[in-house]
Amino acid sequence: MLGLLVAVAIGGLWSCTSLGYVTQSLGGGAKVLLKRQPIERLLNDPQLDPELESRLRLVLEVREFAQLELQLPVGKSYRSYVELGRPYVTWNVVAAPAHSMVPKTWCFPIAGCVSYRGYFSEHRAHRFAEALREDGWDVSVGGVTAYSTLGWFADPVLDTFVDLPDLSLAGLLFHEIAHQKLYVPGDTAFNESFASHVELIGERLFSERRGEADHSTDAVALRAAAVAREREGQFIDLVLSTQTCLDRLYRSGASDEVLELGKAQEFDQLRALYGRLRAEWVAADKAGPVYDGWFDRALNNAHIAAVGDYSIWLEAFAELELRSQSLEAFYQAAADLAALDPTERKRQLEELSPARSAPTDRSEEDNNTQAACVTAPLASE
Repeated sequence: MLGLLVAVAIGGLWSCTSLGYVTQSLGGGAKVLLKRQPIERLLNDPQLDPELESRLRLVLEVREFAQLELQLPVGKSYRSYVELGRPYVTWNVVAAPAHSMVPKTWCFPIAGCVSYRGYFSEHRAHRFAEALREDGWDVSVGGVTAYSTLGWFADPVLDTFVDLPDLSLAGLLFHEIAHQKLYVPGDTAFNESFASHVELIGERLFSERRGEADHSTDAVALRAAAVAREREGQFIDLVLSTQTCLDRLYRSGASDEVLELGKAQEFDQLRALYGRLRAEWVAADKAGPVYDGWFDRALNNAHIAAVGDYSIWLEAFAELELRSQSLEAFYQAAADLAALDPTERKRQLEELSPARSAPTDRSEEDNNTQAACVTAPLASE
């Protein structure tokens, strides 16, 4: 029974379509769980590395905050630690058609249909990705530092993320625990956008509490975290506006030749816009840009869609929170959306975020890192 549940629960990693995939899911998930060490026991070890001790104590503080202040169902998660000795716990494969922004989905028990397929082996992930490319799909492979088993198991803290800056570590845990609060099988964009907004709420409240406690060493770190979050928002806006332009292009009815040309032009413009934004960041504080790695990879529809799933409804959830009188009311409003059929849920999310409900041109007057879509609307639209 444990093996079956591991396959079902860990990141949605189970499918009747491939025995090899089931095997790697079972084996990889079980290996992670079997390496768990109770944090309390580690903290009582006088030989524990002081830096790791500090990080684990922060985890317990964040865990308590998530339960008491964010009203999240922490359960037994994040009371244990696993050292994997690698940068990522899984690698997700995302695929999309060459001329569509709608990603390919894979369906699993419990998790429903999701727009990625996860592997505990990087080699297996790339091998599967290559097979998809040979079939004509745009494909992206990305390392994942954390995952949620949706409360089926006591998720451990991993060495893949334990060294993150304080607020980033807190936000990651808030995000993963939020999946236990609300999860809609088959709607990746809803689930990830909801969890991402809970992450934002948690970071805001957690930083406020730390500020009130007057942690003398936190002031600089909190300012840095605020800058990082602002830049993340700018990066996401760039990607989502490109996604909007590409979606409009692909729905235009133009020939494949025209679509390929427009696609290349939109990606060229995205790189150019990021270059401007990068220059602004460096001029502002000389800090190293944080999204160069994302742009170093080949840009394609899947690469864009992987960002969109985590962000496309952030405006909707921000508006939902604004309309709610309390955190409880926000959660209830989100749960009400989750209970709707997919079509109605999408319609209401679009009403909450009109900027995402229809393609809109980027305006150079509004922001010098933005520009109108390269491809103008065609007469067939």
